[in-house]
Amino acid sequence: MDLKIVSETLEWLEHKTKPLFVAVALILYAVSLYRLGLEVSPMKELDAFLVGALSNLSIPFGIILLQELLELVANISESNLQSARHQYEIVVLVIVRSFFKKFGSVSGYVDAGEFNSTIQESMIKIAALILLGILVFTFRHLSGSKYLRNYVTGQITNAYKQILVVILVIFVLGYMLFVQQSFDEIDFIRLVFTGVIIIDAIFLLLAIMRDSSFDSVAFESLLIISLIFARFPLFASNKLSYILSVMGVGLGTFALYLMYRSAEMYHASPDQTGNEVMEH
Repeated sequence: MDLKIVSETLEWLEHKTKPLFVAVALILYAVSLYRLGLEVSPMKELDAFLVGALSNLSIPFGIILLQELLELVANISESNLQSARHQYEIVVLVIVRSFFKKFGSVSGYVDAGEFNSTIQESMIKIAALILLGILVFTFRHLSGSKYLRNYVTGQITNAYKQILVVILVIFVLGYMLFVQQSFDEIDFIRLVFTGVIIIDAIFLLLAIMRDSSFDSVAFESLLIISLIFARFPLFASNKLSYILSVMGVGLGTFALYLMYRSAEMYHASPDQTGNEVMEH
């Protein structure tokens, strides 16, 4: 079986369906605005209508999350770093979606001048989004370093991992449609996200059995732990889940920085630069 065919097919599918996801997101948002207009007249209660319109932004963000999940699956064969980064980005989008979903109640409390737990949660969300944005940007910058090029490329095991993830996605989708007979994008992403972490852990165990280097095993172990913590906003929308998520992404970024520094020092060593040879 040519593993590249699966990867190339998924990349083609992700590229071709991206406009479709955007179109569906916009259509569903337009439908939600129409239904909102039937309940709250924009001519009589414009302020209430606009607040509802902001809250309804959670609907198109749910569709964009599914597109981001497809992009995650399509890029798993590239590297563990690409996979981790996409999972972090999914978490960020989940928090953004949650913010818009609860915007109506937050706006009401602000108008009433109530500094309650809902307002505090929203403030933590904003702080979490800022920190996560910085960490994801840093993670992306480090993962693109030339020093990690050998780690990023040439991992044939990621192709097998991608096939398992595709099977996982199909199984979860079938389970929700035919067993639960209902579909919720957050529940779907939650199940797939958890399954991907389990698959990552299985491949890590296989890597340990193959006597991989300590640096690689330690880094991938920390990366899996970071993803476990990062996924908490998929399960609960509260202050603790956002704090743990930031800690998780922070751990992954810190582990990648250590990996980057180790690779940088390795490339700068005399054996690599040729200085030692010149001395003789």
